[in-house]
Amino acid sequence: VHAIICAYAGTPVMHLDAQLLLLRAAERAGIVRFLAASWNFDWRKLELGTHQSYDSIIAFCQQAKLTSTIKPIYMLIGGLTEVYFSLPGHGNFSPANNGPWDPDNRTVDIWGTGDETWDLTTEKDAAEFSAEVIQRDDAPAGGFWELRSGAYSPRELARIYKEVRGIDISLKYRGTLDDLRELAYSRRKQNPYNDYYSFICLFYQLFQLDGTYSLKNLDNHKLHVKTTSME
Repeated sequence: VHAIICAYAGTPVMHLDAQLLLLRAAERAGIVRFLAASWNFDWRKLELGTHQSYDSIIAFCQQAKLTSTIKPIYMLIGGLTEVYFSLPGHGNFSPANNGPWDPDNRTVDIWGTGDETWDLTTEKDAAEFSAEVIQRDDAPAGGFWELRSGAYSPRELARIYKEVRGIDISLKYRGTLDDLRELAYSRRKQNPYNDYYSFICLFYQLFQLDGTYSLKNLDNHKLHVKTTSME
């Protein structure tokens, strides 16, 4: 084995406890190419406690820096396109779970103006990005990669869906970004810290739409991956 790409499920125990065990095994085996379970939004501006889903990822990153000879690679790709659209087998990021896109009722929730963009990457593109990055000469140096298939606003996605599928998507206005922020933090106050699944999608929406997560220094040009267009 010359390299590891970790694709553990996105739960706190798998991202922190299990991945640290894998990292230690990689150290013992002398492996220096290690792509950590990531493929997510840019969490580098977050502190512990800001977004529960990313606590374990931040903790793993810090522990690896403190204690490991291996320098992991982290893939920051925004949201997975299949998850955004709540395709079968890809979770439920629909309004029923505080996400934006409703595939059943053919609506998209609008917080803000509707022109704020989402960084989105298809699973196929994410896989190809990963395969190229892990093979590069600089892979042992680790670090962060900012990559995406594209960036689209909810308005654009509704328009493209109409053009490609011939199906109208209604825009469902929910409020301003301040309204979304107030809702997200109020919902969090109502739950124990480790009980966050019922509201955490509000934070995914908030931090993407207000720019906290936005990918600002793309590395696509460093790779030879033809990305997937929505159109």
